[in-house]
Amino acid sequence: MALLLRLLRVARLRPSAPITSLGQATGVSTAFDSNVPTIRCQTTAAATTPLIDQHSVDPRKVTQAERADSFQQVYAELVAQLDHLTQHTRPRRSRLANTINFVSTVEAAQRLPELVAKWRSGQLQIDQTTTNNLVYRCCQAGAPKIALRLLSDRITYGLRPSLEYFHRLMRCFGQEAMTHGIKDQNEYQPFQCFKAVDRMFLTFGLMECYGLKPNTETFSILVEHCAPLSDKESFRRASVAAAEAMAVSPPMLSLQALEALREASDRHGEVSKRNYLDKLIQEASSQL
Repeated sequence: MALLLRLLRVARLRPSAPITSLGQATGVSTAFDSNVPTIRCQTTAAATTPLIDQHSVDPRKVTQAERADSFQQVYAELVAQLDHLTQHTRPRRSRLANTINFVSTVEAAQRLPELVAKWRSGQLQIDQTTTNNLVYRCCQAGAPKIALRLLSDRITYGLRPSLEYFHRLMRCFGQEAMTHGIKDQNEYQPFQCFKAVDRMFLTFGLMECYGLKPNTETFSILVEHCAPLSDKESFRRASVAAAEAMAVSPPMLSLQALEALREASDRHGEVSKRNYLDKLIQEASSQL
């Protein structure tokens, strides 16, 4: 009996087996245990694979309604790609141009500022061809104000228009002014006319911001679209534009613009100005 008690005391004094892992001490398996597999984060293929451009429908071969539906699709695809832009998922330069091609309504044009701002925030460039197409599509859709808005903020939108498409936008506003600014027409609305004339001259003023210089066509557009209007203020603006154009050598005003201003002088009773314009028209005709 005494021997048995002695053996029990010796067993109690022996050290227990060493703890080799935190899991053995706590009873919870962890990644530090050699027999427990470590959990690793795995990226899915969708996270690293760039979005694939889908084949787009040619906007010239679809109806107006189909173009509107196609715009919604290509717009959503491009916005989704721009929202998750990385160095591996940068869209082709043609993606923006292709989306702009489907703009056919005012509603579609109104979504362009947000789209172009997203494009530029990703440090993506916009070339002159895309810019000119944007101006053209906005004018065609009856939304020239959207094009003017984009051109008015060069830092945000980074457009690169050519002089030709500045002229196109000016004509668009000029036609709008003539639609609402002649009393004999059913759609005579002086206030709408004033706003259109203001936008035409604002477009003219933006040329300098883009390093573009006006030419004969530029001043002729201003005069030809202001002179026929019924209000006196538009006639004054046409006269000022003509005076600026005639102050350089050679004069930068077409014969058609001079004749339009002469007719306006008759209509507004400006006899002295009419005589002066007669002289200019004779000189211009002799040079043709």
